[in-house]
Amino acid sequence: MFWYRQLPGRRLEPILQSFSPDDTFSYSYLRAGEHFTVEKNHTLVIRNVTREDAATYYCSKLEKDVCRFGDGIELRVDVRQQESVKNTRRHCLELEIPPTKEDLEGEYQAMGGGFLHWGHFEMMRLTINRKIDSETTFARWGVNAPDKPITRKGLGKRMGGGKGEIDHYVTPVRCGRIIVELGGHVEFQEVEPVLTEVVKKLPFPAKVVSRESLAAMKQEEQELELNNQNPWTFKRIVSTNMLGIRKVLSPYDLKYQGKYSGKFRIPGRV
Repeated sequence: MFWYRQLPGRRLEPILQSFSPDDTFSYSYLRAGEHFTVEKNHTLVIRNVTREDAATYYCSKLEKDVCRFGDGIELRVDVRQQESVKNTRRHCLELEIPPTKEDLEGEYQAMGGGFLHWGHFEMMRLTINRKIDSETTFARWGVNAPDKPITRKGLGKRMGGGKGEIDHYVTPVRCGRIIVELGGHVEFQEVEPVLTEVVKKLPFPAKVVSRESLAAMKQEEQELELNNQNPWTFKRIVSTNMLGIRKVLSPYDLKYQGKYSGKFRIPGRV
């Protein structure tokens, strides 16, 4: 048994020149999931390792996954394949989970959940493009294109027969999501009337905001929690299970402390 501790950036000549293919080899600086295999002709194979880790920890000059040393000694890297990531989005939960993305530059924000179909996107696009100057101002979407299918059955069709065919696609929007962002050489007071006109036509409650107003909203929420004088908070009532309230609460109420009722946010809830 031969033990050797490989340090980052150190070459492998000492270890390769001190063993034969018939020896049993062990290594004490393995990274997670990596292992060595000794093959014939003084070839040491490192399996389940990425190219970046191989160049950093084992060999500084790696050409075509092989690092050659003197006297016919070489190091071959069995590169680990990247696993494919499948799309695991769950549209049924998108209306109830508040967003986690912070530090957004937004101009109007959703105050409740809902769905946007193609007509809403066209309304926002046409209204904004008609009122802004494209040479000094730009706008970009804060939501994805419609990708959730909505099914529907024809009028007068009997019940049963399984799920209906896809009628159209919508975009789920959560409470607090930034819908459209505007920027450029323009003041907030110049684009506020345009965005106010768009907000009135959306299928859910929304408001026009700026970066300063978003920061003020977060600061106000923190002050409400710090300066709260009521000892009977939602968190205390739920944690002690007063009057058996846990049996009528959903997991979202426990996670977000009752700040959301379905797809709408309860203002002032601490």
